[in-house]
Amino acid sequence: MSKKNITRLQQVQNFAARIICKKRKYEHVSPILKQLKLLPVSETLELRDLIFMHKILNGVAPHYLSSLIRKRSEVSLRTTRSSYQVHVPFARTSSYQNSFFIRASKAWNSLPKEQTL
Repeated sequence: MSKKNITRLQQVQNFAARIICKKRKYEHVSPILKQLKLLPVSETLELRDLIFMHKILNGVAPHYLSSLIRKRSEVSLRTTRSSYQVHVPFARTSSYQNSFFIRASKAWNSLPKEQTL
């Protein structure tokens, strides 16, 4: 999803939160989002990717998705800092860089080790 679309979705979420809490247009929206326990749209999308990656790595996702993700230890003989990381394929085009597998692999590898076990 492009940054422009994420910004638009965030504006819609902010507008809806203001309507639900009966706040005015120029009141700050952060306390309202916290009150409603809503994450920003970009964090929600990243969380969705990470949950899906967790399902793929634990064998809960369909096989056609699981076969596309490889752990880094399977790619190289030498283990890196830990075996919980996944291989990030090389992306030549910008549309492939924005694909689920690239986004989710990078997000998964950026997590601290304690949270991925």
